[in-house]
Amino acid sequence: MKQNFLLKLAFLVLTLLFLPQATFALSVAPPRQAVTIEPGESKTLRISVKNETKKPVRIKPKVTGFSVDDKTGAANFQSTDEARNWLEYDKNTFRLSASSSKKFSFSVKIPNSAESKSHYLALFFEQINPNKQLQVNSRVGSLLFLYVGGTVREALVLDQFSPRKKVFFSKPAKLNFSLKNKGSIHVIPRGQLSFTQNNQQVAAKKINKKETLVVPESNFSASVSLSDLSWRDFGKINADLVVQYGKTNKALSGRAEFWYFPKYILFVVAFIIILFLVLFSLLAKKARNG
Repeated sequence: MKQNFLLKLAFLVLTLLFLPQATFALSVAPPRQAVTIEPGESKTLRISVKNETKKPVRIKPKVTGFSVDDKTGAANFQSTDEARNWLEYDKNTFRLSASSSKKFSFSVKIPNSAESKSHYLALFFEQINPNKQLQVNSRVGSLLFLYVGGTVREALVLDQFSPRKKVFFSKPAKLNFSLKNKGSIHVIPRGQLSFTQNNQQVAAKKINKKETLVVPESNFSASVSLSDLSWRDFGKINADLVVQYGKTNKALSGRAEFWYFPKYILFVVAFIIILFLVLFSLLAKKARNG
């Protein structure tokens, strides 16, 4: 699962760790690292930062936490992850000559009382404008996926599952659901949303085809549209959500229901009722006259 997680978040290195520049002044290696450290233990990480320009630059290292927005998928590098305080490094600005590189060390020490869970950090190197001490010209960083050893807790719960309306008079029928990660490590939900009527399957939709991960205390929200409905499907429809997640394929499920009444079915029913009433009226009138 860890390897899958790295693949899913690697795009952040290319799209979210750099400020827009015509050419990047700095580069780092490796662009990401994943380490597991037991409580009370420490480890030193080394990152190589290179000046890609023909001029010397001034660089300031910085560590931030990051999270991923549930709705947009955008990274937020203002996360106040406590693990930022577990890293020791030289915070002073340093000079890097043209086309040269430097090995930089970050020492990670896990407190004895640390809970077994995942932490997500960005190790930045910011190019400082020599004329304006607080202005950052560009920055580059390496992602750190830090796992505190021990027994992890996997817990995904169904936060919300309901149709947008109780009755649909036209297709598509749309349903929303939201899963919340209450555990201590990221998970990737997989599963299916099945639609049935009178114990017969009407349709089935796979969820999370892109295998989006859900980090602790965040949500995975999705909307599912059912557009392949026919007039034969009018009436009550059940929607059953089944989700598997985690290393041991834990499961959760939920059910919602809605009604589907196409407008033309209603017109037909209304026409039949009116016709019946007219015929009944005519027969009653004939009976009275006879």
